[in-house]
Amino acid sequence: MSNDARLSGLRVKIQIFKHYPRSINIRGSIIFFIFELSVPYNSVLVKQIEDLSKNRVKEIRSLQQKKSREINQLFVIEGKKIVQEYIAAASGNFCTIRYIVATTDWIKQNYSVFAHTDLKIYRADYADIKRISNLLTPQGVLAAVEFQRAVYQPGILLDNVTLAFSSIRDPGNFGTIIRTADWFGFKNIICSPDSVDHYNPKVLQSAMGSSLRVNVFYLELAHLIKDVKENNIPLYGTSVSGRNFYSEDFPDAFVLLFGNEASGIDSELLRITDKNISIPRYAEGNDRAESLNLASSVAIITSEIRRRKKVNHSK
Repeated sequence: MSNDARLSGLRVKIQIFKHYPRSINIRGSIIFFIFELSVPYNSVLVKQIEDLSKNRVKEIRSLQQKKSREINQLFVIEGKKIVQEYIAAASGNFCTIRYIVATTDWIKQNYSVFAHTDLKIYRADYADIKRISNLLTPQGVLAAVEFQRAVYQPGILLDNVTLAFSSIRDPGNFGTIIRTADWFGFKNIICSPDSVDHYNPKVLQSAMGSSLRVNVFYLELAHLIKDVKENNIPLYGTSVSGRNFYSEDFPDAFVLLFGNEASGIDSELLRITDKNISIPRYAEGNDRAESLNLASSVAIITSEIRRRKKVNHSK
């Protein structure tokens, strides 16, 4: 026979020998207590947890638009893995999370992660999460994170390979590029001002947390070219008519410029680069791919640059 009781957050399971009658004087009986610690999350985090309000729903929905993100200086991340990565980064002061919106299940499963922090948590049911989510299948948690825009200085060009983009528009492509840059250890990306916002929800989702580790600057390319020329930094462009990049040498520091997904680099820009490179196409005949996806091109070239640096440094 067993009875369950909840006492001060401890679940006490009382087991009594079967031969004892159902109506017994517990005080006079021999009983076995099995204690299972079950600290109720709401008593630990009572000051941190609130129910999701209509005003908060309105704010989160508005953050899907760039203008609202700029006004509020906030962007939204979604998904268990990304949110956990940002919580870890926040604990090291690499970012600031304004608040988290999550289901009760997620809060119960993860409260130990933030029980000793001052993170604000808004509790919502899955239906509410679905209404404010940018995902087709939400994972029950999202977070609003404060802007931390990196400040551009010409000095970042001096000792590193810098990736630059002219009018990149596709958010999924750009997120993949950020993730690729992170994988191969490229810390700085420069984009023309008309490029997609790197706080766009689709960019962040595609980047999968890599936005924490890669700086994205928005800069007029004329300004970039001026800094490049003044500091004698090589500027390489990418073009289908460029030289086979596998046959070219790369300096330790240079700027590598990629063009728009549809039209590539403007012809005027190609005329002022120090060198233009391309990825050779090995397929023959008329039945072949016309071009490579931009993110694929970035991955191929950055992989080769990193491989060569590793080989050179090991000599």
